[in-house]
Amino acid sequence: MHREPPAGAAPAAKEPGPGGLPGLALIDLHKRFGPVAAVDGVSLAVAEGELVAVVGPSGCGKTTLLRLVAGLGQPDTGRVLIPGRDGTDPPPGRRGRGVCFSEFSPFSHQR
Repeated sequence: MHREPPAGAAPAAKEPGPGGLPGLALIDLHKRFGPVAAVDGVSLAVAEGELVAVVGPSGCGKTTLLRLVAGLGQPDTGRVLIPGRDGTDPPPGRRGRGVCFSEFSPFSHQR
């Protein structure tokens, strides 16, 4: 199933050119678990030094996406570029990137 990006969303990532390579580029990532599309055509470019938060409801593919970026899972199709080189297949320790899982609300225990 193809989803249209929400109004005002950043444009889809393109293959980085030789000039301004992003710190991370995701190119049309797909990951399925049986009939369920956990990640469905995600494209994104992140500048070096930029922070990104992935938020959404339970079961929408946030953790799967972060696992693909970190190398803890393999996409069915698509590529992970770390800056400009193919980082889809190297193991986690050779990617030079990390992820941090956090609560959406930093003080969720104080409800």
